[in-house]
Amino acid sequence: MIFLVFLVGLAVLAAGVFAADDPNIADTSTITSDPNDPNEATFAAGGLFALSLGELMDTEVISVTRTKGQNVFTSPAAIYVITQEDIRRSGLRSIPEVLRLAPGVQVSRIRADQWAISIRGFNSRFSDKLLVQIDGRTIYNTVFSGVLWEVQDYPLADIERIEIIRGSGTSLWGGNAVNGIINIITKCAKD
Repeated sequence: MIFLVFLVGLAVLAAGVFAADDPNIADTSTITSDPNDPNEATFAAGGLFALSLGELMDTEVISVTRTKGQNVFTSPAAIYVITQEDIRRSGLRSIPEVLRLAPGVQVSRIRADQWAISIRGFNSRFSDKLLVQIDGRTIYNTVFSGVLWEVQDYPLADIERIEIIRGSGTSLWGGNAVNGIINIITKCAKD
């Protein structure tokens, strides 16, 4: 655990050193939050690079935990978030291909346009033990008892992030969340 904290601290320090010389990084000195809300952090000049290691470890994930906010490190399940920047840098062209970036997610191509995606190894074309949502609404097809991935043709540029929970979430999310949850969050219409 100490080694992990050391690596995270080293990565943050290195990112801060390299980012200081990059003129393309936006000025984050004007980012503030509601001072009356104790759950929101206030960013001083320097943004995330100005936070201490302890403050970085208190990062909260909102939508996949179904609470106002929950610390990633104290969450009872393994959470992984694929950001829009990760998607853009990967050069991939479909949601199933992007899901290959997440650890513990098995993505198999059955045919040219058919995919089998699962978590925890129970892979089949129509996996009914994986809850898949887009903006919090399930895309589970009750006729086929699974998700038709070839029908989900969202442009990757419209996806803000993909949140993945590996592990059971049936007590919070229902019967389809036995092996995990994938929540695809799209950008706002104004963006």
